[in-house]
Amino acid sequence: MNWTKTLIIFKKEMLDLFRDRRTIITSIILPIVLYPFISIFVATIASRQETKIQEAQKIIYVYDQVESAESLQLVTSLQQEDILHIKTTREQGWNKQFKELVENNDIQAFLALRDTVSSGYRRLIVTGYYNNTDDKSLKAYSTIRDIISSTKWEIVSGRLNDLNISSEILEAINLESVNIAPPQKILGALLGKFLAYMLIILTISSGAVVASDLVAGEKDRGTLETILVSAASRLELVAGKFLTIITFSFITVFMNLFSMYISTRHILGMAEMDLSQVQMPIVSFMLIFIAMIPLAILFASIQLSLSTWSRNVKECSSYQTPLLLIGMMFSMISVFPGFELNYGFALIPIINFSLLLKELLLGDLNVGHYLVVIISTLLLAGIGVMISISLFKKESVLFRTTEEKSLKFWGKGKADIFSSQFVIGVFILVLLLFYYLGTPWQAKNLSLGLIKTELLLVLLPVLLIYHLSHTDIKKAARMQSTKPVNFLLAIAAAPFGFFLAAFSMQIVNFLYPLPESYLEGMQKLMQLHELPIWQSLMIIAVLPGICEEMLFRGYVIRGFEKSGTWKAIIISGILFGLFHLDFFRLLPAALMGIWLGYLLIKTKSIFVTMLAHMLHNSSTLVLSQWGENIPVISTILKTDQIPVWLVLFSIAALLVIAWLLDKVNAESRLPNELSAG
Repeated sequence: MNWTKTLIIFKKEMLDLFRDRRTIITSIILPIVLYPFISIFVATIASRQETKIQEAQKIIYVYDQVESAESLQLVTSLQQEDILHIKTTREQGWNKQFKELVENNDIQAFLALRDTVSSGYRRLIVTGYYNNTDDKSLKAYSTIRDIISSTKWEIVSGRLNDLNISSEILEAINLESVNIAPPQKILGALLGKFLAYMLIILTISSGAVVASDLVAGEKDRGTLETILVSAASRLELVAGKFLTIITFSFITVFMNLFSMYISTRHILGMAEMDLSQVQMPIVSFMLIFIAMIPLAILFASIQLSLSTWSRNVKECSSYQTPLLLIGMMFSMISVFPGFELNYGFALIPIINFSLLLKELLLGDLNVGHYLVVIISTLLLAGIGVMISISLFKKESVLFRTTEEKSLKFWGKGKADIFSSQFVIGVFILVLLLFYYLGTPWQAKNLSLGLIKTELLLVLLPVLLIYHLSHTDIKKAARMQSTKPVNFLLAIAAAPFGFFLAAFSMQIVNFLYPLPESYLEGMQKLMQLHELPIWQSLMIIAVLPGICEEMLFRGYVIRGFEKSGTWKAIIISGILFGLFHLDFFRLLPAALMGIWLGYLLIKTKSIFVTMLAHMLHNSSTLVLSQWGENIPVISTILKTDQIPVWLVLFSIAALLVIAWLLDKVNAESRLPNELSAG
């Protein structure tokens, strides 16, 4: 790749951007002007509103059915508060009329005073009715609560004095709170709650504007062909556009952050906070900037891929929205209490940066966490870059002009039901049905819910698709015989697959410790309300083995075979993992799905994968019941660890079985396309 040409492309794109007045105004001028104006305006208005609420007089009705010395003392104390306008009533306490007055904010609270006798002493009981959706009512209730607390102390002190007992007898413990957090950490904690959100959203939104224009915009203007016939190669064009997106994203982020910093200092100054001991954490910001580079590359690769795939800017904008929503949700993780960066979270993009930023601003740098975040994000960014380059090299993508298909169930040919778009649509539909119907069914009655889920939500949609499209289900779903040795090899692989799935679960548990409630739920699933073992096997092993295989190996995998055998195996396996709607079981289920896909492709028979699926699920149930009687299994159950030697042996065994499957079925050939006949 010629970097000179890449820089020429980069300069050309940057000049085009800065020639656009809208770009300059929205990305540079507006942040400089808008943030100070908004901050001053909001701070002034907020301060004014707080003062207004504080000074506003609150109307309080009091119904005193006691009229004792204590109740009169409390009413007098309330009347001495300037912001409270106390009105007494002789009506029968709290009623519909006063309820409407409080609900309509005509009065701010109603107090009903009654008394009771306990241990020979009269106790005053105050019931306060207020509206917690109204700021004035909340403020009134807070003031009333403070006055009641103060009056209670005065009454108790008077009773003790009557008994010649000092009120200091109540002072058994004095709590003295000392906040040792330095101002620098307080500022870091404050910034850590919103800075990650702002950085991620600004990076995504600013990059989206540029990326949409760089390729999809070129298609709209009809200038893409001119660029493609220039002396620059496709790789150099992609590199130049990448640099443009990343550079512009950082310019926008920097301008917004600079303006926010000045505005924040102004707001803190208005609040009369001492900023003399607070310094900008320059080192932390430098480390944050370095961590942002791979994240910005990742976003740029996704956005450039979306722009390359899109036919126009409008279509590209619709694709950008989900990315922005994901960024918003994941970036807010640092706001929630209890979330701290660990090696598990360090592998999840966006979440890792959000928690890392919080860690850095608090001055708690963990070098291991930092490196894992950088490396894992760089790996994902590298994959994203390769995808972008691949898309940009395809003429069919760059000049994609085919109109979108309608929402008809299928077109003229049966092959439409095996298009990747249609298959993904079916998968999403089943997933939604599983979530909105299956989950409530299982929560109400686990065993019956599982049966209904498998038959009605997993198997039935596949049968309907094949029936309504008049497709030969036996041929399409590979419901055909195969060599007996294939079944024997699938049976031989079952225990080794189980051990590897358990080991992958062990890895997940190390990175993301399983909560106690999750383990209890899994134990409940294994017991199934103490059903007979044959019924548990039917529900846990046989039904999923038939129904889920019909969906994933009998249908879903067909939608991706045109893209290549291994792509079909891997994609269908990942979808199989996602289908379980269980973050902790995602990796084990996906690996199992990939192995089942391999079995299907090699043996050409779904009956083999059904058997393998049943054996895997039944192994979980059987070993949980009788595993303690098997030496190796009993050790695993006691230590909750899969030995390394067993993992290595299982991998070797599966590789041998995979090789045997390949040799045994070498003479068979998978048809490229399903016959339409």
